[in-house]
Amino acid sequence: GLLEIFGKKLNQFFDGDGLVYSVAFENGELTFKHNFVGTKGFTEEQAAKQMLYKGAFAIGNPKGDDFYNPFDFDVKNVANTGVVDWGGELYALWEGGKPHKMDPTTLRTEGEADSVLGHELEVPQMAAHYRVLDADDPAKKRLVAFSIEAQNQPLQPNKCCFYEWDADGKPAARAPFGVQNATFGMFHDCLVTENWYMLLQNPTALDPRKLLTEYMFAKCALAETIAMQDGKRPILWMFPRTEKAKKMLSGDEVAKSYELKNQFFFHHVNAFEREETGEVCLDSIPWKFMDFSMNLDMVTPAFWQDGSRTEYTRFTVNPSKKDSKQVKQESLSDRCCEFPCMNPTMVGKEHKY
Repeated sequence: GLLEIFGKKLNQFFDGDGLVYSVAFENGELTFKHNFVGTKGFTEEQAAKQMLYKGAFAIGNPKGDDFYNPFDFDVKNVANTGVVDWGGELYALWEGGKPHKMDPTTLRTEGEADSVLGHELEVPQMAAHYRVLDADDPAKKRLVAFSIEAQNQPLQPNKCCFYEWDADGKPAARAPFGVQNATFGMFHDCLVTENWYMLLQNPTALDPRKLLTEYMFAKCALAETIAMQDGKRPILWMFPRTEKAKKMLSGDEVAKSYELKNQFFFHHVNAFEREETGEVCLDSIPWKFMDFSMNLDMVTPAFWQDGSRTEYTRFTVNPSKKDSKQVKQESLSDRCCEFPCMNPTMVGKEHKY
């Protein structure tokens, strides 16, 4: 919502401060409200009337100071990627940090949250995307969200946790997992079906050469040091949501995992199970490649025609076949697209549109 901070323009909207708006019908009147999320960085910059904080996608020192600290890896929690209104509480989400709790009526920010609707966060951050499972029976309606560590201790699995809340905002389920070799996997979105939680791990890793030769000399953004790796494969992780799914695991498996072709994932469409075959279908919008040096100054129509384009794609696996690692991938449309959405009553169910 804010791409210029007291004269300093941002050419990468991922760094813009979060703006939340609401539209409501109140006593027959249409009411529109909006407010910036009162993060620490936003509040301090507005008070100082100057840019004070670095964004994850900014190059060098955007404040314009003479001194650039190459060992400064802190970036501003911009709370700009997702918003969830559930059980009478409102949160602005950004996957690199804690959620910000806001008043759902006034949109004033109450502060960073260590817990969300009664669930203590397994790690001090929460992903910006979630799923709502609708149901004819209100008692079965669920909000599903997740947290996962971006980094971990040496030789230790990355902490991951899925959280569920009922329609009244009360904790309904909590499922912690350890995910091996998931550091810098950039898990942005999730999917859920009757029996499974699903995450896509991107083929990204820290590029030490870029960190030491470019970031340390203010030649690239911090996010650019997390890069796609040629030859590395993304991983589809399927975590059991039910006892039925747990019975499909082998030995000491905590989840099913499948390697995919080299591509990058931000946002997913939906996933569903085919009861007659045991197959699980996952629809997503993969990018052919992702380079975080991309910004608003360089993206042209040609970029979408021949460059890092996206396509609506379906992946099909069969977790009931314990020894099978086969993944079928097919493009359902060659039109470039992003930020898919669908009828929320069909989340986790087989959809047509």
